[in-house]
Amino acid sequence: MDLVGDNVVSQIVSRLGRAAKGPVLVEGTWGSFARLLTAHLARTLRRPILHICPHIDDADRAFDDLKTFGVAGVELLPAWEGEEDLADATDETRAERLRIVSLFSDPEGGKYEDLVIAAPVQALCQPVPRPSALRESALELRRNEDLDPEAVLEWLVNNSFERVDALDLPGQFARRGGIIDIYAPLAC
Repeated sequence: MDLVGDNVVSQIVSRLGRAAKGPVLVEGTWGSFARLLTAHLARTLRRPILHICPHIDDADRAFDDLKTFGVAGVELLPAWEGEEDLADATDETRAERLRIVSLFSDPEGGKYEDLVIAAPVQALCQPVPRPSALRESALELRRNEDLDPEAVLEWLVNNSFERVDALDLPGQFARRGGIIDIYAPLAC
């Protein structure tokens, strides 16, 4: 299928390429066409795109298809399956959601011009911190920098990290003497 020469696709690209406000609704697509169109838009427009799917499984399939269609910067915004998961600071879903939000935390931008996020509606209805809140609450550690271990431990506890004997999940830390091991959520 030649998307470049298609009149309807050209109109969609033109409308999205302008600085016009408001959504562009494309409906009546079937099969993988919506994902193929999203991949084409990502290559053509070179700006972030949110590909919204009705269900978690649909978002998983969209993620796979977008990679197959050549989108290099495709991400999957995962959803928690149940409300009880929202409070768990050490789960991998939370870590992945934070990592995706952190892509937008750089005020200089540029990291996300080829970004396509496939997300189920459920994930969009669940909270994420503002990128500015991530920047403000970050603890920056640098190689060969001396820090007060007690201050680091206090920061970890105040930011809902879980103290454990051995690291297994994002959001955990362990202390052995003067060594503090941290499994940072954004390290996933």
